[in-house]
Amino acid sequence: MSLFKKLFGFDKKENTNTRTFKNMERGLNNGYLLDYQIAESAYLAGDLNKALSYINSTIQKSDISDWRHYAFRANVYEDQNYFTEAITDYNKAIELSNSELSVYQLYHQIGICYLNLGNNKKAEEFYTAAIDIKKKHPNSELNPDLEGMMGGVLMGLPFERLYNNRGNARKNLGKLNEGFEDCRKALEYNPNYSNPYLLAGQIQQQAGNITEAERLLKEAIRLGNPNAKRILDALHSSEPSLQKPKANTDPGLILQQSMQACDSGNYDKAVKLGEELLYVHKLPTGYYALGLVYAVLENWNLAQKNCLEAYKYFPQVADNINRLGVACCYLGNINEGLSYFRKGIELGDTNCRQNFRYWSARL
Repeated sequence: MSLFKKLFGFDKKENTNTRTFKNMERGLNNGYLLDYQIAESAYLAGDLNKALSYINSTIQKSDISDWRHYAFRANVYEDQNYFTEAITDYNKAIELSNSELSVYQLYHQIGICYLNLGNNKKAEEFYTAAIDIKKKHPNSELNPDLEGMMGGVLMGLPFERLYNNRGNARKNLGKLNEGFEDCRKALEYNPNYSNPYLLAGQIQQQAGNITEAERLLKEAIRLGNPNAKRILDALHSSEPSLQKPKANTDPGLILQQSMQACDSGNYDKAVKLGEELLYVHKLPTGYYALGLVYAVLENWNLAQKNCLEAYKYFPQVADNINRLGVACCYLGNINEGLSYFRKGIELGDTNCRQNFRYWSARL
C-alpha cells in the first residue's frame, strides 16, 4: 500500500486533487469530517469523554468504513480502561484495513489490552503477531513504516517496544528465559532504552540471580528509568535467605508448573510447587504462587499472608496486588483492601478498578 493510500485512502496515481476535494466535500456535507477533527482535538487535550462522543458521531455519520475511525475509538476506550471494548474496535479496524502491514501496531495494542485484563497468554500471542508482521513491512520510500501517532491513530511502533512488552508478558507467564531474550532483542534495536534493563532486572530477580538483577536495575537507573530505583530499593530490603536459589534448577519452570496446576484444579500440586520454590530454592516467587492458589481456594488468611510477602518483593505485579486487596476485604479490612486496589489502579489494572468500585459500595 502506498503512502498516499495509507494516509488518505487513495493511490498517488489517481487524480489526487479531484479525489481529495470530493472526499472533503462529502465529509463536510455529512458532518463527519468536522466531528472527527473535534474528536482529535479533544483527545489531544485529554478530554476522553468528548473525544468518544465525537468519534461515535463520526462513525455514525460517515458513509465509508474507515479503519482509522475504529482504531481512534479503540485508543479512547483503552485510555479509559475499557479494554474489552477496545479489543473489539481494534479487531474491527484490522478487519477493515486493506493490509496487515498497515495495522500491525493494532495487534500490539490488543496485546496491551489483554495484559491489562490479566490474560498474559493472549497478550504474548498478539505481541508476537505484531512483531512477525512488522518484520515483513517493506518500509520503503513510498510505503514507510510510520512509527508514531497521526490524527489520533497509532500508525506504528519501534521494535524495541514490541519486544520489551512481549518480554513482560512472558515474565508474567514464568517464561523467564524467553522474556530475557526479548529484553536482549529490544536492546539490540535501542541500547539506550531503559525499560528492557528494568524488565531484565526483574526477570533476574525472579530467577534468583540477585547480583545480575542489581547490575541491570542500576543500568536502568543510569538511563533515567523512573521505576528502577524503587524496585532496586525493594530488592535491597529483601531477606538475604531468599536471595540464594538452589544451584542447577529452573525456578521459572517450577513457577509456571505451579500456575498451570492451579489453572487445571490440581491445587495440592500447585501448593507443593509453591512451597518448593519458597523452602527448597529460597525464592520469593513461592509467595506469589501460594498467594494465587490460596486465593482461588478462598483461604483468605493464607492468601493475604502470601500475597503480602510477594508484594514486598514484586510491588509492580498488579494481579498479586488485586488478590491482596480482595483477601483484605473478605477478612473485613475493606479500607486496607481499597488502598491496595488504588495501587493496582495506578498500574492500570482493570480488575483492581472494578474491585475498588465493588468494595467501595460496601463500606
